[in-house]
Amino acid sequence: MIEYIQIRNLDRYQPHYRDERKCIWIRWDIEAIGDYKISKLSSSQRWLFIALICLACKHDNRIPYDRQWLSEETRHPSKDILNDLKMLQTLELLVTNCNELQQNATYRHTDIQTDNSVVSEFFNYFILKTKKSFKLTPSTRQLINKRLGEGFTLEQLKLAVDNFVQDDWVERPKHLDLIYCIGKQNGKPDNLEKWINFKPKIAIKYV
Repeated sequence: MIEYIQIRNLDRYQPHYRDERKCIWIRWDIEAIGDYKISKLSSSQRWLFIALICLACKHDNRIPYDRQWLSEETRHPSKDILNDLKMLQTLELLVTNCNELQQNATYRHTDIQTDNSVVSEFFNYFILKTKKSFKLTPSTRQLINKRLGEGFTLEQLKLAVDNFVQDDWVERPKHLDLIYCIGKQNGKPDNLEKWINFKPKIAIKYV
């Protein structure tokens, strides 16, 4: 049996013509920017989703599951294609009969295990900016993996660090742990989202 993936509710994105003209464009609701599921995707995952919608329109919503072909057709990095498809499946934006994806039926986007080099690159950046000697512990690695797995990009995490170290709170130098930068604490706003959107007043250097 040929393995394929399908866009869930494709009619939402595909115009229909009564005279059966061939579809040459897709429909994208301007309200999609506020859609919860779309908001959980990274920028590259959103472009992958849009590319898959286009392929679904061309292939009667039965997109062949060939990772190399999908990577080439969507211009999506081959090293990311599997995890990003799983992310779309987790958010129920696509469905599939593909065994490689179906075996993760209980998959959650917070379980994505990011390449160790990405985790190390971010942590080294955090150390550089905070000028602290924190260690990359299993729990720290898990936290970084979790936030990246939720769809936040490496660039967004670095931006959070940039803003975090420019906080003008006088006690900030005493509270530079990673959890305060990219973590979630019970009953409090998401720290990562807070620092991504933070507007520093002045540049501060910690010594």
